[in-house]
Amino acid sequence: GIRKPEAGFAQLQTALELRTAAMATSGDYLNFTEVDGVRYAHIIDPTNGRPVPYGLHSVTVIAENCATADALATACLVMGSTKALQLIERMDKVEAYLLETDSTGSIQILKTSGLSAYEH
Repeated sequence: GIRKPEAGFAQLQTALELRTAAMATSGDYLNFTEVDGVRYAHIIDPTNGRPVPYGLHSVTVIAENCATADALATACLVMGSTKALQLIERMDKVEAYLLETDSTGSIQILKTSGLSAYEH
């Protein structure tokens, strides 16, 4: 299952059915710190040494093995939703499910084109 970012451990956003694949999620909603009202994620952008910006809360990647899924989920969280979706769409046997806050403050669901094969 994929958790709702605003609910912490309490609720699932969705459940996916995996048979011959692995899934990993990276997110900013469980491990973070807040300083002077500003929230900082625990994932660091290697291009500038700073925490990734708040907004893309969760990236779940499905791949052939967990190590690949985990590495891609973290990388996608760092690169942001647009680049992440472009990357994953170019890869064979890899799909992604992203949760991001839009300009109105609502959580938006972004998915790669083949993710529907795992939804039930």
